[in-house]
Amino acid sequence: MVRCEKCGTSNEDGESFCGQCGAYLDWQEKPPPPEPEPVAEPEPEPEPEPQAPVEPEHPTLIERVKQAAGISAPDPGVDKVVPNQAPPAAGPPPAPGTGGVAPAASGTPPPTGTAPVRATAAPVLPGAAAAAPRRRREPPPEERRPLPGETVCPACGAGNVPTRRFCRRCGADLVDAAIVPELPWYRRIFRRSPQRGHLAGDRPVVHRGRRRFWRKVVTTIIVIGVLGAGAWFALPFIGPVGQTVRDRVLGAQIVNPTKITASSFAKGHGPGELRDGTTNRYWAPAKAGAGVGQWVEMTFPEKIRLVRMQVFNGSSEDPKDYLRTARVQTVELRLTRPDGSSDTRSITLADSPGQQDFEIGVSDVIRARMTVKSAYGATPKVHVALGEVAFYKRSS
Repeated sequence: MVRCEKCGTSNEDGESFCGQCGAYLDWQEKPPPPEPEPVAEPEPEPEPEPQAPVEPEHPTLIERVKQAAGISAPDPGVDKVVPNQAPPAAGPPPAPGTGGVAPAASGTPPPTGTAPVRATAAPVLPGAAAAAPRRRREPPPEERRPLPGETVCPACGAGNVPTRRFCRRCGADLVDAAIVPELPWYRRIFRRSPQRGHLAGDRPVVHRGRRRFWRKVVTTIIVIGVLGAGAWFALPFIGPVGQTVRDRVLGAQIVNPTKITASSFAKGHGPGELRDGTTNRYWAPAKAGAGVGQWVEMTFPEKIRLVRMQVFNGSSEDPKDYLRTARVQTVELRLTRPDGSSDTRSITLADSPGQQDFEIGVSDVIRARMTVKSAYGATPKVHVALGEVAFYKRSS
């Protein structure tokens, strides 16, 4: 987190501008620039020393005239005119015998032979070099697209959280910035929400792992429901495989026939014994032996989707009583529809007492006929026996 030194607001790492006041954050929390090295002051130039006037080596024309007239040489300090100094005031001419020297005017100081010093400008010391202002660093290129609910910066197009007043990337004002609309509910279900940061002190206590878990569970249930519903409505159009799936999903229930007939039956062992609810009573053909060609037929009250057939072979579930008669080995099952068409199958039973189940899976069945084709333990003195038969239709 980067704390703004101007307003004290906490901002996420990597943001260049404060979201509350718009201050530039890249200049904050940085080490101060090194101080410049002191510049050596230049030494002042020495003042020029006054120089005495240099006498000319050869006398001038005026001096030669004075020497010829008998006038002594004047005092250099009187006749000479010093530069940058006003000439002496005019007075009476010098009296004879005074050597040509005129008396000085009253109130005027006698001239001196020292030349005046010309004033020079005082040296100016250079000031301390100020640090050059740092140029604002260009913001990094924006790669991610604004998320739903964020405000879009009108200057650079970067996405910002709704609580920001200035762009995190360029510092532009977000007062009139547009807001990215939220996605529809059906798009939010299959879209992972991004992880957003929170300001210091505003972080909510949320069990993120639990929330993601329940979201995954709900999404999985919805997806399975949609796919299952679509597959369910498509099952009737995809042939036997679809019907088999529906048989397994819906389940089966027993259906009782309205009529049971047989080609023949022994005394006390009629076809009604096949649906009396007991396994120690059985149907047997009238003639002893293997009973090849003998049949029994059941008629149902309406057309059904025949899912399964359940058979108890022999005369009893007790092993001792089971072996006293012959047992059916192979039967031909013929299933008839209302239009007269039929579906024929060959079923082989096991030579053992107890329940035996067989998957059928035929639609629009109104009658079922079982014809004996072979038998176990058949002799001319014993009858073939079939204990109990039950048919199951698909639950609607």
